[in-house]
Amino acid sequence: MKPYERLARIYDLLVAGVDYEEWAEYLQKILRRFGHCPRTVLDLACGTGNLTLPLARRGYRVLGLDISPAMISAARKKAAQLGLDVEFLVGDMRSFELKEPVDLVTCFHDGINYLPGYRDLVRTFRRVYENLNPGGLFIFDANNIRLLLKAGGTSTPDSFVLADCCLCWQTRHYPQKLCWEVELAITFKDGEGTTGAFKEIHREYHHSPERIRRALEASRLMLVAVYDAFTFSPPAGETRRHFYVARKRS
Repeated sequence: MKPYERLARIYDLLVAGVDYEEWAEYLQKILRRFGHCPRTVLDLACGTGNLTLPLARRGYRVLGLDISPAMISAARKKAAQLGLDVEFLVGDMRSFELKEPVDLVTCFHDGINYLPGYRDLVRTFRRVYENLNPGGLFIFDANNIRLLLKAGGTSTPDSFVLADCCLCWQTRHYPQKLCWEVELAITFKDGEGTTGAFKEIHREYHHSPERIRRALEASRLMLVAVYDAFTFSPPAGETRRHFYVARKRS
C-alpha cells in the first residue's frame, strides 16, 4: 500500500492546524511582486486540495495533480461539496503531461521533499518546464530536513487521539542519506461503527538550495528568488522552510 492510500481518510484531521488560506495569500503576494497574473494554475502534489480549492475560490482555473488516487478522490468530493469546478488528476509529477500548458505551477507543503534524489528533481522540473507557458512561474517550497536530522537516531513513540481515530508515530533520522522517516500506526472507527487499523511509512529527503538551483538550470527554468517562508527575506541561518520562484523564459 502506497503512502496516503489509507491515510487519506483522516489526512484533513492531521493538517487541521495548517492555515492554507495564509499559504494562498502568500502565493498571491509573490505573484503581485513579480507582476504575474495567471489565469490557469497547476497544483502539484495537491493532496486533498487544501491549497487547490482556495485558489479556485480566488478565481483561478486550477488543476490538481497527485500520485495518490485516494487523496484525489477526497479532493474531488470536497470540490463537489463546495460547488467548485476543479479538475483533479492522478499522476506522478515526474512524468505528467497536460492537455494544455498553464501560466503557473505550484508545489507546496513538502511535495518536493518526497522526491528522493537529484534525478527526480530534474525529471519533475523538466515536466514543469514542458507544461508551463512562456513567462510562466513555478513556485514551490522545500523543507529544510537538515534541521530534523540534527536530532539523529529514532524518536520515542508518541500518539494522540483525533475524533474516532488514534494516531501513533515514531520518527527515524538518516543523516547519511539526508532522509527523515515517520512511521504512522492508525486505529479508527468509521461512520458505521466499523473499526480498523493500518500502518504507513513516509519519507522526506533534504535538497539543498544549491541542488535545487542546479536542477532548475538543468531543466531550463530560471531561478529568480528564494525566500524564508512567508517573507520576502533571503534565507538566513537554519530556517525550516524556503520558497523558490522560477520562471520559464519568454
